[in-house]
Amino acid sequence: MTKMPKRLNKALFLDIDGVVVYDPGYLSRPEELCFLPNVTKSLKNAQNLSYLLIFISNKGGAFVKKGLTEEGLNVLDATFKVMLRDNGLDIKQLATFYCPHYPAKGEKCACRKPRDGLFRQAIDKYNIDTTKSYVIGDKISDLVPGVNLGCKKAFLVSRNSQKRINNEEVRSLFCCKYLNLFEVLKSLAIS
Repeated sequence: MTKMPKRLNKALFLDIDGVVVYDPGYLSRPEELCFLPNVTKSLKNAQNLSYLLIFISNKGGAFVKKGLTEEGLNVLDATFKVMLRDNGLDIKQLATFYCPHYPAKGEKCACRKPRDGLFRQAIDKYNIDTTKSYVIGDKISDLVPGVNLGCKKAFLVSRNSQKRINNEEVRSLFCCKYLNLFEVLKSLAIS
């Protein structure tokens, strides 16, 4: 009997700070977590359309500038997931990945965005088809890994209309700037 190949999943690769929750600057404490308007409704709709939600966040700045510890990151992550669950999301259809490294301290790694290490981990672990997936962030560095790994489109969530798209690969897949995640997912008929 021939073994059937595993079905590939589609995903939304999402930055957290400034896209899903307010960005207080180096988010490091659970009490700082506050969802942006309409985000949880939009994420539930994405899950209803069978998108896995893959949250990827650089946390090195919070470790260095706010004293975040590994234990503190675990508490922050657990609180984030409880908040998602309490807002009706299926936590079995989502995953979080964090990079704790900070280049200004001389820490080199393959996981800090714009590098693609955490994206590759998620793709392998959850059998993700990037050609059916999207990447959404509030910085160009959030988008580059998804674009380089073949995501269908990249969306920049930004209130700063002065941000320039210098990376040619990002520009070719870039739709346009949106003020928030709700608008992005609405444009994809997900919200």
